[in-house]
Amino acid sequence: MNCSWDLVRNQVRQFRTNIQSIYPIQVLSLIKDFTIHNNVLYFLSNNLAPVDLPSCRQVFIYQIELKQFDYFYSILDQEKNYLTAASKLPVLDKTLAFSEYLSQDTVLPIAGVTAMSIGKEVVMFTFNNHIYIGQIGKIPTLIPFKTSIPIRSGSSSMEKSNQVIRTDPKLGNDNKISFIRNNDIWISDYDGNERQLTFCCLKSDTSLKCGVAEYMMQEEFHRFTGYYWNPKDNSILYLETSEKDVEVIHLSKPSNSEYIRYPRAGQPNVKSTLRLVEFEKDIVHKQLWHNNHLKHQFPWMEYITRFGWLPDGQSLWLQILSRDQKRSALLKLYPQQFTTTATTEIREDYTTEIIWEETSQFWINITDVFYFLNTDSLSVVKLIWSSEQLKGHRHLFYIEKYNNQPSITRQITFGNWSCIDRPIYVDESRNLVYFSAKKDTPLESHFYVASITTDLHDPILLTKIGYNHNVTMDSPDYFIDCFSTLSDPQVTMIQKINHLDHRLSPAALILPVLLKDALPTPDFVSTELTNLSDMVPNGEIFNFTTHDGILLYGYLYKPRHYDPNQSYPTVLHIYGGPKTQLVTNEFKFPRLMRYLMSAYFGFAVVVIDSRGSSDRGLNFESHIQYKLGMVELNDQIEGLKFIHDTKLGGQSKSVIDLDRVAITGWSYGGYLSLMALAQYSDFFKMSIAGAPVTKWELYDAAYTERYMGLPKEHAEAYHHSSVLTHVEKFPNTENRLLIAHGLIDENVHYKNTELLVSQLTKHNKPHYLQVYPSEKHGLRHASVNEHFETLMFYWLTNYL
Repeated sequence: MNCSWDLVRNQVRQFRTNIQSIYPIQVLSLIKDFTIHNNVLYFLSNNLAPVDLPSCRQVFIYQIELKQFDYFYSILDQEKNYLTAASKLPVLDKTLAFSEYLSQDTVLPIAGVTAMSIGKEVVMFTFNNHIYIGQIGKIPTLIPFKTSIPIRSGSSSMEKSNQVIRTDPKLGNDNKISFIRNNDIWISDYDGNERQLTFCCLKSDTSLKCGVAEYMMQEEFHRFTGYYWNPKDNSILYLETSEKDVEVIHLSKPSNSEYIRYPRAGQPNVKSTLRLVEFEKDIVHKQLWHNNHLKHQFPWMEYITRFGWLPDGQSLWLQILSRDQKRSALLKLYPQQFTTTATTEIREDYTTEIIWEETSQFWINITDVFYFLNTDSLSVVKLIWSSEQLKGHRHLFYIEKYNNQPSITRQITFGNWSCIDRPIYVDESRNLVYFSAKKDTPLESHFYVASITTDLHDPILLTKIGYNHNVTMDSPDYFIDCFSTLSDPQVTMIQKINHLDHRLSPAALILPVLLKDALPTPDFVSTELTNLSDMVPNGEIFNFTTHDGILLYGYLYKPRHYDPNQSYPTVLHIYGGPKTQLVTNEFKFPRLMRYLMSAYFGFAVVVIDSRGSSDRGLNFESHIQYKLGMVELNDQIEGLKFIHDTKLGGQSKSVIDLDRVAITGWSYGGYLSLMALAQYSDFFKMSIAGAPVTKWELYDAAYTERYMGLPKEHAEAYHHSSVLTHVEKFPNTENRLLIAHGLIDENVHYKNTELLVSQLTKHNKPHYLQVYPSEKHGLRHASVNEHFETLMFYWLTNYL
C-alpha cells in the first residue's frame, strides 16, 4: 500500500508529539559548564523546574552550596536514613536571575546565557551578545560600549555582522576583561573603558586576525580561542593568523553569496605567528625573530594546536604538529625570547626546550588530556601528558623536564584500553590524577583515579558499571556525574569523595530526570520512566566478531508491533568515520529520535561502529588510513549478515530482511551511504544521503590529510575514495537514491553534491535531489527537519 505525503507527515508529527508527552521536559534540557568556587557549584541550565511545571527556554546561572552535604559521612552506613535526608535537601538553592534587571528595550533571546566565567569573587557571563559582570551573589551589571567601531572594508556581510560584537571574553588581571572585536584583542575595565591591544584591522592584509582561532582549528582540532592572559601580569600571548593564501569559497551563487576562507586538501593553510603584547602602561608588541622563530627551529611545523602560559607566568608552552600530522612536539619558551625588533641574539639562559616529542606511522590525535603542575623553580616543568604512542591506546604519562636535560617520563596508566578526550583533574596535594576512560568496556565512559607518584597498576573506579558517565571535576572533594543508559535519560549528580578510601557519597541530584536503577537505589529518583514499548521498543546492544577476528558492537531496534514470525525492511543508520563512536550505553536523544522514528514507522533499525571509529585505540581507528570509503562497509555488511544468520533478537525468523536494506547517514554517513549504493547495489536497495562528501579534494586539509595524506602524494587513494569515481556503478532503477544538502553548508560545501548530480545526469542515473536553501551543515529549522523526515519516510515506506 502506498502512503501519501500527508499521511507520512501526520505520522511524523504524531511521533514527535508522543515523544514529548512520554519523556519529561528535563530530557531535552541543557545543563553544562560546571564550576566549583569557594565550595559553591555554579552551572548553566535552561530548565531545572519540577516535571509538572512548564519549561523555561532561557539559560540561567544556578548555584548550589556544597557545604550543606558535609554531614553525610556520619550516616553513610545508614542507607535508608541517608536517602531520606538527601531527598529533602534544597538542591536548587537559587538562581542569578539577572534577566529582570535588564533595560526595558533589551530583547531577550531564547539562548539566554551562552558562556560563564568565575574568578576570585566575580562572575562574568555573556547574554544576548552583551557582557555582564558582578560580585558573586549580587546583581550583575552590563559592561557598556564606549567605543565607536569602524567596519573593515572588503569584509563579507557574515564578517561585518561580527565586527561590532565582543566575543571570546575572558577575566583578566587588575579588574579587567578582554575580548575579541573586529578580529582584534581589546581590554576593558568593568565600567566599559576600553583599550585596543592589537591592530590587525589596520593592516593591508584584510584576512589578518589577532587572537582568533580560525575555522579549521576550531572544527578539526577543537581549539576555540587564540589568546591567553598571563596569570601573573598584564600581558597576553596570542596568535596572529593570515588567511591571505587560503582559497575563498562561495557558499551560494557568487552574485549573491556569503564567502569564507577554506583550506582544502593539498591547498595553502592559514599561517600563524605567535606574538606577545604587554600593556602595563604602554602597549608593547613582541614576537619571535630569526633564530628564535619557530619555523627556523622546526621547519616541519604546520599547526600550533595548543598553547598557553605555564602556572608560574614566567614561561609558556605550545604544541606543534606537522602537516602530515605524524610528528608533534611540546615546547617550552620564555617571554624573553620575544622582542620588539628583529634580532639574531639567542640568550643561553632563555632557549626553546622540547618537553615531549613523538611520531606515528598513522597520525597523532590532538586532545585536551593534559595538566601542568605548579613548580617552585623556573628551571623545571612538571606535567601530566597523554599519548597513543605505546600500543596505540591513549595513556597518561608523568613528565619532568629540567632545563638542558632529557625529560624524565613515567607511565601512569597501562592496558589495552584508552583514556578518552576529556579534561583531567589533578589533586596536587595528594598526588592524584582523575581521568575518564573506557577501561572496563568500550561502550561506557567511566571515571577513575590513579596515583602520580606510586606504582598503582590498576586505577580506582569511581563510577558505576552499567551506565555511561560524563564527569566534570575542578575541585578535590567533588565531581559532577552526568550518567545515563541507552534507554534511560540522563541524571546529573554531585558526588563527594571520601579521601580515606575513595568511597563516594552521592550528595544530591541536580537534574532528577527519571532513571531506572539510579544510584544508589531507585528510591533516590523522584519518579519512574514511562515504558516506551507501546510506541517503540528499546534498542539492544549486540556484538559480533568479523571474519578476521575483530570484535565490533552495534544497536538493534525491533520495529513497532514486532511479530517474531516476520522479517522487516531494515534501515542501517551509519556514520562510520573517525573521531566518532555511535554505539555506546548512553542516552543520545537527538540521534536517538531518528532511530526511534524509524522503528515507529515499522522498520528494523541497525547501527554499527565499524573499524575507524574512536575510543578503541589508534590501531583500530587507523584501519581507514588511505582507504576512506573502501573498507568501512565490509564491517557493516558483516554485522547485518550476523544479525540475519543468528536470528539475533528474533525467534523463528530474523528480525531484518536482507532483501530490503536501506542505508542512511549525514556528513561522513552521507558519504558512506553513497559509496554503499555504488559499490554494493545488490545488497543495499536504497541510499538516503545527507550533506555528503563526494570528492575528498573538496574537504578541509586538516581532516582529509590526517587520513589520506596529500593529494599529490596519494593520488590513487583519493581517486578510489571519491564517489565520483563510482558513478557508473549506481543502479539504473528508480527510487533508490535520495540526496539532501543545505545550500549554505559551511562544512561539506554544496559543491560536493553539485559535482555528483552533474555526473549522475551525465550517466543518466535516476536520483532525487532535495536542496534546503537556508540550511548549513546541520538542519537547524524545525520546519526543515519535519520536511526532511517526511521525505525520508515517504521514500522508505513507499519504495523499500
